[in-house]
Amino acid sequence: MATQTGSGTELEKYLVAGYSNDAQARAQCLAFLERLLSENLGMGVGKLAEEMANEKTVPGARQMAGTYIKNALYSDDASIFRAKAKQWLDVPAELRNKIKPLLLQPLASKVSIASRAAARAVSAVATIEIPAKQWIELLDMLRNVVTNPELDMDLRKNSMNCLGSICEHTPSEALAEHSDKILTAIMTGMRPEAGTQLISEGARAFYHCIESASKNFSRPKERDLIMTVIHSTCNNEDDDVKVLGLECLVEIARVYYAYLGPYMEGLYNVTIAAIKHEEEEIAKQGVEFWCTLTDAELDIQWTIEEALSCGERPEVELHNYLKAVAGNLIPLLLETMTKQEEGDSIQQYSLPMAAATCLSLIAQLLSDLIVPLVMKFVSDNIVHEDWHRREASTMAFGSILDGPSHKALKDWISKALPAVAKQLEDPVAEVKDTAAWTLGKICQLHPAVVKTNLEPLLQVATSGLSMTPRVASNCCFAIHSIAQAYEDEAQAITTPISKFFLKLIELLLQAADRQDKGTMSLREAAYETINALITTGAMDTIEYSLKLVPTFMHRLLQAIQVVNAHASNPEIREKGHQMFSHLVSALYHITCKVEEKIEPHAADLMKLYQQVLLLSAQTNNSHEETLIAVGAIANTIEEKFENFIGMINDVILLALKLVTQPTSCMYAIGCVGDFSRALGPKITPFAKGYLQILVADLNHDGLEPYVKPHIISCIGDIAMAIGAEFAQYMEPVGQILQVAAHIQKPEDPDEDFLEFWDSLRLAILDTYTSILQGLRSAEVGQLFAPFAEFSVLYVEHVWQDDDRNLELTKSCIGLLGDIAQTLGPKAAQLFRRESMKVIIETGKLSRSQEVSRLAKWAEKLMLQALGQ
Repeated sequence: MATQTGSGTELEKYLVAGYSNDAQARAQCLAFLERLLSENLGMGVGKLAEEMANEKTVPGARQMAGTYIKNALYSDDASIFRAKAKQWLDVPAELRNKIKPLLLQPLASKVSIASRAAARAVSAVATIEIPAKQWIELLDMLRNVVTNPELDMDLRKNSMNCLGSICEHTPSEALAEHSDKILTAIMTGMRPEAGTQLISEGARAFYHCIESASKNFSRPKERDLIMTVIHSTCNNEDDDVKVLGLECLVEIARVYYAYLGPYMEGLYNVTIAAIKHEEEEIAKQGVEFWCTLTDAELDIQWTIEEALSCGERPEVELHNYLKAVAGNLIPLLLETMTKQEEGDSIQQYSLPMAAATCLSLIAQLLSDLIVPLVMKFVSDNIVHEDWHRREASTMAFGSILDGPSHKALKDWISKALPAVAKQLEDPVAEVKDTAAWTLGKICQLHPAVVKTNLEPLLQVATSGLSMTPRVASNCCFAIHSIAQAYEDEAQAITTPISKFFLKLIELLLQAADRQDKGTMSLREAAYETINALITTGAMDTIEYSLKLVPTFMHRLLQAIQVVNAHASNPEIREKGHQMFSHLVSALYHITCKVEEKIEPHAADLMKLYQQVLLLSAQTNNSHEETLIAVGAIANTIEEKFENFIGMINDVILLALKLVTQPTSCMYAIGCVGDFSRALGPKITPFAKGYLQILVADLNHDGLEPYVKPHIISCIGDIAMAIGAEFAQYMEPVGQILQVAAHIQKPEDPDEDFLEFWDSLRLAILDTYTSILQGLRSAEVGQLFAPFAEFSVLYVEHVWQDDDRNLELTKSCIGLLGDIAQTLGPKAAQLFRRESMKVIIETGKLSRSQEVSRLAKWAEKLMLQALGQ
């Protein structure tokens, strides 16, 4: 290759520059290629394909050409990919058909980086075209190459790689009808005689086509063949091939639990052998199989319980595979947990950690049945001279705390607690680490233990705050869990933990100030624990929390001064903003706890919050925790917040415009809602600015859909607050609500869309209600008349959805009642619609007393409007 001089084209020169060490050359390459592809996508891809296919082009440039083709046509982001796919399909078919042979040609190249780049480029085109019922013949071509032993092995391997990439990126439903030819190619390539390289590529391809092969798995003979081939792959002499085969088994267990029965003996043998294997990656995949199988059985168990609770017959069957093997599997997992190495942490997913995770899942599935299988190991090893066994026994105990009943564990916890506490003094860091974690799990999952052992638990946990960062971080977790044990008593006059409140805060602040506070997220853990203590504290801790306000304000001021003094240092600025988050969050929790008692500090707090937000705005960002804290001040002091809204308003307006930063935008929207509810009519001078931006955001092409319901609800809050003043905004807001109301549910929506759709519809209904109530309170309710008909039609539309949730049902009926109460006889014609009677009668018969009462209230008002 060193003798190649290249193709000599201008494009090749740019492609070579694309992987040079010269940043300017790389930038010029990127600009050239973006221009090439944006001016004419088909011609641009064609030129890149020619360069990739040219054996004279230097290898690196060929690789870059394939990479740019793939990037031009594919994206992991679904919305971006849809746009790219449309652009490619808009390229004339004649041109696309000329490009495809050029893309396929390098699959036969001996230049591996070029052939692999070609596989990715081909798959990028196929991922677009196959779902569009185009280039289907590609699958036949790849199958014919892969299954032909007379052809060059590199070509067969590259073709299999290409097929695997297609399976990875193309929706499984688009490949389902082609699964026969795909599996024929893959299974042929995975046979033992095919050779290690082809088997490896075949296993990777098979992993990605498992979901699309449901038709094949449903046929016993084909399923037998598939499982035989996979079993052979798992027993391959090559360790990398073994791992790939086991990964396929894990995926089969996830997708096809119902078909596993006839193969369980073989699956048990091969995965148990894997767990015992000396290579960690092989052993971890063996464990992962049982994790996945346990997950599947947990899901099925939950589904059966849900069906039975609803008086329905379960549609799934639980085969209890884990219960059948637990007696042999659990001892193996426990022994596997003793294979730790010094320096391992519970945050690392090592083989022992994988075994502990599996044990934890099995505990959730088997519940009390697991206790005797594990606790003998714990009892025998918790004080063992070998630190590996001490640590493993403690980890095992912590891993089964979530699953068995408290009754089954309480005696064991009482026996083990002194030993676990003593392990915090163990000379081995790994044992200390796990002991602290287990202590936290006991406190988190068994609060009854906390209340009977509070002082000794706190003594042990606080002693660990001065130990290594990972032990201290886990001790923060333990104290956090201890605090959570008293969360139901937050309204009590006092609790046993109250007398330790200030001392705990002092010790946690010391931990947060340690020189090594950045290690193991110690500072973050300390502040989160402080927040938990504040939130769950009894009423007698309110005064203690108030005493902390000056401390946290002083720390926040110091952090602001540090950032101002080092404004040009990005590292210090980043650390400063992290400190802002911790301190503002603590002040927010105190505000929520002490409520109106925060008022004496409100002015000083708002000045600090303003400075934090202004510093964040300098980087075109918003500080989300501070926006939440500002909203909490507004909610707490209500109308007195009028004194502060002016100082914060400009920053809120800037944050509302951050459409491309949806989380920040949403928190700013939340602030405006808080201001509106707190100030009522006093928000009026600021309403116009807010509404203009909110309306502009709704019309912004880059707005994330899930933000829309928040904006619409915020408009409703403003309408409720300003009453008659909202009349001037009725027309544009009415248009926006109608546009939002016409968003339709797709035929096969995912859970995210359904959640969005429900929240959107609820926001629209509630905003109409807020507008009505705001106008009515100002005695100008008749201004709603032009919008009444659409509101009623929208209620009808929502009501037609039999899957609507309870909140939607209540909002539909409530809106009808508010229209009747506000417009009276002017809405009579709308209430004569047959659907109105159906809605009210259905509501009255609801199992929900709240819905029934609401329907009777609405009916009374509607009858009055009708003159009855």
